[in-house]
Amino acid sequence: IISGDLAKLDVVAGSVLSANLSMDHHQAYLGLMAQFHPEMVYDYLSKHDNYRPEECLKLCRQHDIADASAYLLERMGNVSSALQLILQTLESRMMGLKRTVRG
Repeated sequence: IISGDLAKLDVVAGSVLSANLSMDHHQAYLGLMAQFHPEMVYDYLSKHDNYRPEECLKLCRQHDIADASAYLLERMGNVSSALQLILQTLESRMMGLKRTVRG
């Protein structure tokens, strides 16, 4: 329901149920997604806006979800911190790749 998949199957039921979901429902869903499918968090955040950005940022930082954290930082107006996070993440991944290549 929260992800929007129900709306694809049943337009009427999906839209009615989605309209009645609270922000707390979305926060709980994001918490589970961050825990079990962190690679899906950024996509969800970029397509929805019924969540508390500050709480989501805290959640993303707890689970080390860099792309979603940077998105939220930018959305909250902290573009320099978002860019810094992206650059740090890139540097960390490059160092890991170098270690792997060097064997």
